[in-house]
Amino acid sequence: MSKQASRWALVSCAVALMCQAVPLSGQQQAGVDPTNPLGHFIYPANDQSQQQQQADQSECYTWASEQTGFNPYQAYQQALAAQQQANQAGQRQGDVVRGAAGGAVGGLIIGAIAGDAGKGAAIGAASGGLIGGMKRRSRRRNAEQEAEQQQQQAQAMLNSWDQAFSVCLQGKGYTVG
Repeated sequence: MSKQASRWALVSCAVALMCQAVPLSGQQQAGVDPTNPLGHFIYPANDQSQQQQQADQSECYTWASEQTGFNPYQAYQQALAAQQQANQAGQRQGDVVRGAAGGAVGGLIIGAIAGDAGKGAAIGAASGGLIGGMKRRSRRRNAEQEAEQQQQQAQAMLNSWDQAFSVCLQGKGYTVG
């Protein structure tokens, strides 16, 4: 996977949340190296051992997270939790029904005053349902705009973290590509 493709995959996971949870253990699982989340090619220019390279990558991961205030896997886990909450909130599809019921009650009262409670309730239910649907669409639009802003912020934070991670590894005698 190319560096750019790996970066977009991580951002997509963290923000769009379309992939499986990545284990946070120190071992490589399913081809994901937890000390190299962007899939950099890291060459031990000073003949470091594989064990030393893993230790250095882990140290640089921690250092980059401390320097930038951004931890890619922690952000990913938080984004998963937020997505679950959003999914639960999205399952509340009752806006139209609640709006219709509220409109029916209001229409019933107005219709009773005007002399035709049934007609007033029907008109109130229809208008209440329309208002409920408009509220749902408005919330969805707002959520989409917020998600786009969060994606841009996550990308900027990931870029900063990646730069710190790469600088740390280069300082320890690795070539990073």
